[in-house]
Amino acid sequence: MISIANEANSSNLSILKYMLLNSCIIVFSVFVFYFDSITLILIMNVLLILASLWVVKFDITHPYTWFTPFYVLYTISFSLLFITNNLLVYMDISSLIQSLRLSWVGLITFLFVVSPKRYISRIKKSNITYSISVANTLLIVSLIGIMLMSLYVLQSGAGSKKEIALSTSPILTLGYYSIQIYTLSYSMILISNLKRKEKLNRWFVGITILIALLVIFVVGERDFLLRITVVTLLIVNVFVRKLPVFKLVSYGVIGLFLIGILQNLKNLFVSSDRAGSDQSNLMLTIFGGEFTSSGRNFYTLVNNNLDSFFSSNTTLISDIKYALLNLPFLQGETFTPTAWFNEVFYSEYVSSGGGKGFTLVGEGYLNYGVLGIVMWFAILAFLVRLFYLRSRTNIYWFIGYILLIPMTIYCMRADLAILLSFIIKYILLPLCLIYIISYLNKNYNNGKVTLKKDLKNER
Repeated sequence: MISIANEANSSNLSILKYMLLNSCIIVFSVFVFYFDSITLILIMNVLLILASLWVVKFDITHPYTWFTPFYVLYTISFSLLFITNNLLVYMDISSLIQSLRLSWVGLITFLFVVSPKRYISRIKKSNITYSISVANTLLIVSLIGIMLMSLYVLQSGAGSKKEIALSTSPILTLGYYSIQIYTLSYSMILISNLKRKEKLNRWFVGITILIALLVIFVVGERDFLLRITVVTLLIVNVFVRKLPVFKLVSYGVIGLFLIGILQNLKNLFVSSDRAGSDQSNLMLTIFGGEFTSSGRNFYTLVNNNLDSFFSSNTTLISDIKYALLNLPFLQGETFTPTAWFNEVFYSEYVSSGGGKGFTLVGEGYLNYGVLGIVMWFAILAFLVRLFYLRSRTNIYWFIGYILLIPMTIYCMRADLAILLSFIIKYILLPLCLIYIISYLNKNYNNGKVTLKKDLKNER
């Protein structure tokens, strides 16, 4: 009876929090859409972060906790730098405000579809016992791929990430794929280690961080280190102990500074130009570079009145084709909204091997305007919610979910094609392969045990 009463109280509390969050969204939306104030819109975004974190009790595994802060960072950083006079460029204020309002629509769509309901993890770590041998093999093979990529870049003479991007060498393709497979294998081995010893293997984590730093210093890829960091925090939070709110906030603040610092460490071992950005400007260090791309790109689309530009030939079809046809070492569909945007607005960067990223909210806007934004973020929220729910009871889905989190964050400055392609190539295919091999290995070992018993009985 006490258990039933506790469940009822918990359910009533969840409903109350859900109603309070909806009320906050409605009130905040009034301020966002009624007042033509960039500062006020930015404040409403920050308040919505706090409301979202409160309603899920700072549960790091819930989508509200990791998605909302990062989405807002990508949304408001460009505008924040502008109103603080850190971007000395001409801006159309009405277009900037409109881009912020449309981005708000994407955020609240995501929050409504995912919902604030939290689910208790019931994962059995023993489910991956027969997968560890496969994970160990993949870890070694992927490490070799990463080392080959690093050696290739060192001897190629390339001095920047742009120059590296101009290369079509299959060694680079192998290396980039190896980074994703290493992260997956690392996740499985770390979970297995925690199952056996109930404590973090600091040597394993430390060596992995050193490998990730090498990739930054040589290849210029920061995403590897950021993925490893996110994955480690989530695994520790679920399988060791729940991280206190103070630690989460502290890690978040430190992470913001590190992202800016790591920008200046890209290609450290191959580049002679170490000018970097101005680290004395705190605003630019935290909000510049990485976080300005999405807001800047979306402002560009809005300012050029590209509402429903692809309405007669939706990019959703090309996104799906890109995800299905571009398997490892195979090149099928080449069109993506990100490639189109950079060719149209930043062709000089593309020709030199660079680019300015894109914006997920911008892709929805290009297709069907406001309706497109709602559609695209509903699709995104559905995928995230699916992985989140499944991850509560299945170890393979959990690994897929923690791998999905950093990629979803990255895709805020990319498009749906990249996200769908990642899910298929780097989550579903490898995990299915590992599961099948592990299943066969388990049955083979069980068969050997049964055979030994039968032989013993015959004797």
